Amino acid sequence: MKENKWEEREYARSCRQISLPFEDGLSFLERKDDSMFQDFSIWFNASLDHPDLLLSLIDEDGCLRFWNSTAERISGYSSDSLLGSRKWLSLLYPDSEYRQRMLSSLRMIALVKGASVTVETKIQGKDSRFHTILWVCSNMTPMLENHLAGVVCLGVDITARWEREKNLTERVATMSALFDNMADGVFLHEVDEDGCPGPFIEVNEGACRMLGVKREDLLAMSPISIDAQIQREEMPSVVIDIFRKGHHTFQTLLKKRGGDIVPVEIHSHLFSFQGKPYILSIARDDSERRKNEEVLLENHKFSSSILDKSPNAVFVIGPDTRIQYVNESFVRQFGFQAEEIVGRPAPYPWWRSDYWINMGELRVAMHDGIVGKEKHFIRKDGEEIWGEITAVPIREEDSRLRFCVLTWKDLTTYKKLQEELRLNQHQLQYLSSELYVAEERERRRISTDLHDSVGQNLALSRIKLEMLKKRTKGRDHQGAIDDVLSLINRSIQEMRTLIFELSPPMLFELSFHAAVEWLVEKMEEEHGLCILFKDLLMSDEIPMDIKIFLFRALRELVMNIIKHANTTEAVVTLSRFDPWTITLEVKDNGVGFDLSSLRELGRDPSNFGLLSIRERVNYLGGFMQIQTLPGEGTKISLFVPVEGEEERSSEIDEKSQDSAC
Repeated sequence: MKENKWEEREYARSCRQISLPFEDGLSFLERKDDSMFQDFSIWFNASLDHPDLLLSLIDEDGCLRFWNSTAERISGYSSDSLLGSRKWLSLLYPDSEYRQRMLSSLRMIALVKGASVTVETKIQGKDSRFHTILWVCSNMTPMLENHLAGVVCLGVDITARWEREKNLTERVATMSALFDNMADGVFLHEVDEDGCPGPFIEVNEGACRMLGVKREDLLAMSPISIDAQIQREEMPSVVIDIFRKGHHTFQTLLKKRGGDIVPVEIHSHLFSFQGKPYILSIARDDSERRKNEEVLLENHKFSSSILDKSPNAVFVIGPDTRIQYVNESFVRQFGFQAEEIVGRPAPYPWWRSDYWINMGELRVAMHDGIVGKEKHFIRKDGEEIWGEITAVPIREEDSRLRFCVLTWKDLTTYKKLQEELRLNQHQLQYLSSELYVAEERERRRISTDLHDSVGQNLALSRIKLEMLKKRTKGRDHQGAIDDVLSLINRSIQEMRTLIFELSPPMLFELSFHAAVEWLVEKMEEEHGLCILFKDLLMSDEIPMDIKIFLFRALRELVMNIIKHANTTEAVVTLSRFDPWTITLEVKDNGVGFDLSSLRELGRDPSNFGLLSIRERVNYLGGFMQIQTLPGEGTKISLFVPVEGEEERSSEIDEKSQDSAC
């Protein structure tokens, strides 16, 4: 390589004062008449201070001979710091290997006449930022007639464009990777003039994997050749639907290479490019979903079969109170068909008029659940039904309500039997009361007959004997007559006692208060027991059977005190426990007894009175309460419901009518 010695000189910044280094020292101005030089001068002057063009001159040794203002601005290095040396290479191209290649390339261009090259390089500016420059480098020898062996480089900063291209390339690469790595199959095809899908223009690797076909083979096919379900004549209708809505989702079957069938769900979208319509379809393998659906369907059928065989009605409601499911027992028990109920929100047609109560209870059930709550509903045919309802809320992982399962255990038959039992008990109580009253009437009739017949006969016999005694006075028969009179008087007294035992007449002739007072006074007189009587009833309107029972029970309880309590004092209280219940309380301060002995109540003949009282009060719908401890006395309370005879008779009549029906 020929070595050139270039003299150092000051270069003017003006386009008309630019000097180039030549071996003979000629300047541009001295060659201005030369036409070739004139053309070059015009081009050079135009490029010198162009704001977007970098201009540099490099000799065959790689030394920088010119560096315009645009190059200074972009690189950050002034021409004074770079001219006449190779340090521009190390500053602008810090990579030594890359720098060496650049220097070799420039030398080759400088030595080859007419050589020119376009190249992109990255230069590092003074601020350490890199700029991408597009250079056009040309050999200057032909233009200057062998006076200069060097390279002129004209460059444009394409950093922004290069960044955009880089980003675009990266995006394209990313999209291509996504496109090919999608599990779904992607198909792009045109539309023929007859409305049928045309051949595939592009497919991804997912489509090839799905169908087991190579890409080049798949691109030779069309949707018609791979669809195993939709016939060719049906394709135009699918395309029309896509054109009408802009998109379409449908399920179909695709044929694999070996003949196997793949169920897929396809999402097709219409778009236009350069005025021509294209359809982009994304096919997703639906095999797993269909298998899961089949499993879910089987599980649903299995669960439904279990629920449908349940004797209890089951219905499921969502968070908005809409019915989501009802089983067959619900349909059978409530009379509503599933299609009438499913999807319907509260209030439900089986609710009664108490809407707000039911709505409040439903909200509580959905939030907290309920167990075994008895409810009263109405069937579709208007029949009233009773049941026991249980609610179980089912929640998501975040505690949001998913749905609420309610089960209804039908208690209608049980309630009817319970009502029947209640009426039977009332009937038994009524009949027992009637029997009690009839028995008391019979007792009264017998006592009246005894009083009117036997009593009168005895009284008449006594009168006649007394008359006979007067007539036979002083004779031997006086002693015998006195014996007979004594016997008759004792019989009359015993008959009066028997009449009282059979039916105390004052119970019918006096008020209940007066009858009890009479009984208390009689017991005090006969047995020496001090009895305090408290009457807090404030009313004498008590059914006759209740009066008779209370009167006889009082006498029996007082007799028990006399026989077993070993006391001389007792308290008798009549009061009302509530408006419908009378309480008879008999209390003493005697020896008391052990309550556990009540288990043997029916076995001890001495306790037969208490057993009879307990059974009788139970017949009347009441109960007996005993409070006692050994050495602390005894208090026996009878709670007897007071119900008018007319009311009980009406219930019995209704029951009889229902039975007749």
